Amino acid sequence: PFTQADSSLTRRFSGSGLGLSICRALSRELGGEVTVATREGSGSTFTLTIPAGEGRDDEAFEPVTRAGTAASPHATPTLRSRVLVVDDHADMRSLEQTILEEAGADVALAVDGEQALAEVAAAEARSEPFTAVLLDMQMPVRDGYSTATELRNRGYSGAIIAVTAHARKGDELRCRASGCDDYLSKPIERARLVGVVAHYAQDVVRAELRAQRRPHAPGD
Repeated sequence: PFTQADSSLTRRFSGSGLGLSICRALSRELGGEVTVATREGSGSTFTLTIPAGEGRDDEAFEPVTRAGTAASPHATPTLRSRVLVVDDHADMRSLEQTILEEAGADVALAVDGEQALAEVAAAEARSEPFTAVLLDMQMPVRDGYSTATELRNRGYSGAIIAVTAHARKGDELRCRASGCDDYLSKPIERARLVGVVAHYAQDVVRAELRAQRRPHAPGD
């Protein structure tokens, strides 16, 4: 249903390319359509048209609040941690930063793997290492897998937590093999995110991880 114009790991823009295909399929299920008008050098305009129907009850458009999406203050651990959030999407960086800062963490941000390596090196040079790195695995410039491996090769001993929309078992194994300690699938759940960071902030857990991790040789 889609084709990527550039499928290389170093492509400028990330994403799987499924967005427009999904939008078109949903619009057609609703009796509508998505159309596009493109002018070279100027860009493209996408138009979504859906029949609204008649006699709709205004209540049908009231927002629905799901119970339990936000953990209570008593159930959410307080974080005393320095965390690096790495994601090429600004909305994801903002979401994770907000959740972690509300829980008490000190949060830094990076937009790709190269910037993440620089941020970790700078923090360690200041003797202010990150407790955890939250690492998106699909990014342009340098992806999360090679970034995790390079962090381990450089001796980073904090927790690396993969954050990805790819939720199959094989994806989790690949994340762990690259050097990640844990795995979170998108969409992010507040309680789960804070709980995982709190878990790896414990000294006893960090000591166990250092003893269990296998070394990552260059090219491993």
